[in-house]
Amino acid sequence: MFALLAAASVGSSVAAAASSAAASSTPKHLLADDEALLEAHIRRLIADMTNEEKARQLDMYSGRDLLTDGKPDETKTNRSLGGLGIGRIHDFYAQDPKLANEVQRLVVMNSRHGIPALVGEEGVHGYQGDGHTIFPSPISTAASFNASLAYEIGRVIGREARSTGTHEIWSPVCGLAREPRWGRTNEVRGQGMCVLWCGVVCCDACDWCDWCDWESYSLLRVRPRCCMNEHLLPLVVA
Repeated sequence: MFALLAAASVGSSVAAAASSAAASSTPKHLLADDEALLEAHIRRLIADMTNEEKARQLDMYSGRDLLTDGKPDETKTNRSLGGLGIGRIHDFYAQDPKLANEVQRLVVMNSRHGIPALVGEEGVHGYQGDGHTIFPSPISTAASFNASLAYEIGRVIGREARSTGTHEIWSPVCGLAREPRWGRTNEVRGQGMCVLWCGVVCCDACDWCDWCDWESYSLLRVRPRCCMNEHLLPLVVA
């Protein structure tokens, strides 16, 4: 449960906004590198959560469920979340980190344990919010055979996304496009290993955000040797 890790690293300052009870049970200076304390805190959270709260951490809501006319709506958020919290928010694309912080405040208020949400957005060829940089599609970038260019594109995507409060970017898609009937071929970088490395370096550059999409939806049937030597190799390297 990724959102639980986020909650553990946020600490009592966020949890206090939800309830004094949650704040009192959260270490004041719990850092992600305090692995033993972090693990113990997560275990306590999971043990105290109801099945409904755990299931909600695996769910994803649209930003439209929490906003009205582009502004945080406390009544709408309370009705949507019902005090159970939420694991992830998508289709939000905040233009101002203050907006992202206000939405997180409402999410935390709707979590008995003060657990914030992860914000995950599209960024396959640029952070797809208004006013941000849009690049050519990945298969076009790969046609340049320029790994340095792919790296710089990844840096821009990661920085722009993180500056708006986004935690996850669902990119790059590092699959091999070997099924021409697949309708999203433009999201990958082609069918050859030489162009797939552009996706690997792009993901390395995107480390301003915490997660990238390594799935390949185009695979129908792959022999074991091809799977190990071609499809999985870039994932191991990355």
